[in-house]
Amino acid sequence: MQQTETYNLNLIETTDTFSPAPLNQNAQLLEDAVEAARTEFQAADGALDQRLQVLEAHRLKYGTYSGTETSPKLYVNVGFRPKIVFLQNCKSCGSRILLDTASTYPTHLRINNNGFEVDNFWGNYESVHQADAVHFFVALA
Repeated sequence: MQQTETYNLNLIETTDTFSPAPLNQNAQLLEDAVEAARTEFQAADGALDQRLQVLEAHRLKYGTYSGTETSPKLYVNVGFRPKIVFLQNCKSCGSRILLDTASTYPTHLRINNNGFEVDNFWGNYESVHQADAVHFFVALA
């Protein structure tokens, strides 16, 4: 009786007398191989779950928004409460960093549970809510 090169499965030849033993050996070899693959995939799946949990604990969201002249306040939803938000005004090249503390820009910029809020004008300086400008943001948790 010959065997396959890669998996050493029994090859039944036309001149062999029928015996269930080679078929049973093939079945056992296949079952062992499937079980080994399943175990390996479960271990890899568990490792991937752990890496995803670590990644989800450190969230990052970036994007753009445009201000409106009619709205006194703009709400930017990032899906989580950021610890820090970096704002960049493309028109005036002004940038601001917003930290999740009560003392940081309490009247003009605020972090909330879903993102951050931007008042229409930021003091007497460049606006981070200008209607005719693109504003970039990066939010980190």
